[in-house]
Amino acid sequence: AVVSTQSREAVVSTQSTGAEEWTEGRPIRVVRSSKLAKHSKYAPSEGYRYDGIYKLVKYWPEQGKSGFLVWRYFLRRDDPEPAPWTPEGKKRSKELGLKMIYPEGFLPGGENKENQGNGGSKKRKRES
Repeated sequence: AVVSTQSREAVVSTQSTGAEEWTEGRPIRVVRSSKLAKHSKYAPSEGYRYDGIYKLVKYWPEQGKSGFLVWRYFLRRDDPEPAPWTPEGKKRSKELGLKMIYPEGFLPGGENKENQGNGGSKKRKRES
């Protein structure tokens, strides 16, 4: 996984951890959002999904599209459980009975229960 962040100011240090010592690093818990589906094939189809523990392999600065300094990160998965997007991970989720949980009043597809009674999000025409 490659992650980037933007910064207006350059950071002096550009040191990177070596590929052979990546397992020594601190664990990073990764949560993916469906809002990033156009940028990542690993994004969930809806909501947010915990994807496991990753570790930083290396990082480097690049100039972004708008001219800002962007720090790019290469993360490698380091989790004993199968990744949730793999067949093994999907099978494990099903066996554990994991499912999407929606907040009260929320319906999949972006509609609320409040809007459901008046034909969704359509506004009624005022009678004069």
